[in-house]
Amino acid sequence: MFLIKLILPLIISANIFASPFDWLEDNVQSVYDSFSRFAVASPRNQSEVVLEATSMKVISESHSDEIFPAGHFAKLMTLLVTAEYIEEGDISIEDIVVTSKYANSMQGTQIWLDIGEKITVRELIKAITIGNANDACVALAEAVAESEKAFVERMNVRASKLGMESTYFADCTGISDATTTSAYDIAVLTAELSKHDWLFEYTTTWMDNVRNGKTELVNNNTLVRSYNGIIGFKAFSSENVFYLSAAAKRNDMTVVYVKTFEADKDILFSRAKEAMNSAFSAFELYTPEYDDEILSDCSVNCGEKLTCKVQAKNDAVLLIPKWRSSDVEISYQRVDLIPAPVKKGTVIGDISVKLGDETIFSTQIVTSESVNKLSLLEMYRRLLLELLNI
Repeated sequence: MFLIKLILPLIISANIFASPFDWLEDNVQSVYDSFSRFAVASPRNQSEVVLEATSMKVISESHSDEIFPAGHFAKLMTLLVTAEYIEEGDISIEDIVVTSKYANSMQGTQIWLDIGEKITVRELIKAITIGNANDACVALAEAVAESEKAFVERMNVRASKLGMESTYFADCTGISDATTTSAYDIAVLTAELSKHDWLFEYTTTWMDNVRNGKTELVNNNTLVRSYNGIIGFKAFSSENVFYLSAAAKRNDMTVVYVKTFEADKDILFSRAKEAMNSAFSAFELYTPEYDDEILSDCSVNCGEKLTCKVQAKNDAVLLIPKWRSSDVEISYQRVDLIPAPVKKGTVIGDISVKLGDETIFSTQIVTSESVNKLSLLEMYRRLLLELLNI
C-alpha cells in the first residue's frame, strides 16, 4: 500500500511528462517489478464494507484496507474505463471488434472467442458484466487502447484519480495475482460505476447469450433476481471462497456492499441483503439549505460595483440517521464589507453544519464574481454626483 501511494502519484503527474501515458509506456515494467517485490498474502480476515455512494460515507467496515488479489473485481475497472471512453465518443457500443490471437489465448472463464471472430463492443460488455469472461475482457481492452498493456496503464491512472490507494492493476482480467486491491477500493470503484446508469441494463441481467446464441451467460450475483433496487455489480468465487460487490438504489440513495473471502455463498448474499436493508432503513441523504442571510451579497468598498455575489465553496450531500434532519444546526461567520479589487473565490467566511456535537460538514463562503477597483476618475464622478444629490 505504501509503494502504491509513493508510485502512482508520480506516474500520473502532468509535470513529469507531456502525456499521462508516455512515462508509463517506458517504465510500466519497472513499476510492476518494484511492486512485485512486496508479496501480498491473502488476508485471513474477511473484508466487508457498507458505503453510501452519493455521500461516499462509510456506514460500516471490517478489515476494509487489507490487500488481496483482485480476481474478477479487476473487470469492474475494465468496465469503468470502457464506459467512459464510450461516453466520450472515442468508441461506440456498436463497434465491431476482431478477436486477436492474444485475446483467444486467455484461460479461465471465457466465451470461447475464435481468432479473427467478430463481435460487438456491446456483447463484450455483456460477457464481462454477466459472465466474467477473460477473453472478452482482453478483446475489449484491445478495442479501446489497441493493447492490453496500454489499457492497463489507463486502469492504473483511473484508480489513482479515484483515490484507490491499495489497488494496482497488472492486467485487465484479474488473472494475475499481482493485480491487487482492497474491499474499500472496490466499494469506491462500484460507487463510481453507479453513476453510469446505462450500464445497469447489463449489470442487472441474470441470463443472456452472446455469439449468436453459442455462449450462454449466467450472472453469479443472485441479488439481480431478488433484491429491490439492485443495480449490479460483480460476484465470483475463487479457491472455494466467494466475493461480492453489490449496489442498490432506492429513491436518491445508493448503497454499496462489498464482502470478500466468504466460505458460504448463501451467507454471503443473506448478509448483503441484511446490510443494505439496514442502511436503507437507518439513513437518509440530507442537503444543507442556507438562509438568505448566510449567502447575501457582500458590500465592496471602492469597487466598480457596490456589492459582490457570494456562494458556498463546496456543496454537500450528507448521510444522516433518519428523522434527525430537524436536529441539524447550521452556523456561520462572515464579513460584510471587503475592499476592491475582489477576485472570484475570495474567502469571506465559513459555514459549519453540526448534528449534535459532531461537525458533519464545513465549507468556506467565497465570492462568486470579481469586482474591479474603482478608477480615480469614476471615484470623482460618483463623489460629484453625491454632492449634487443627483
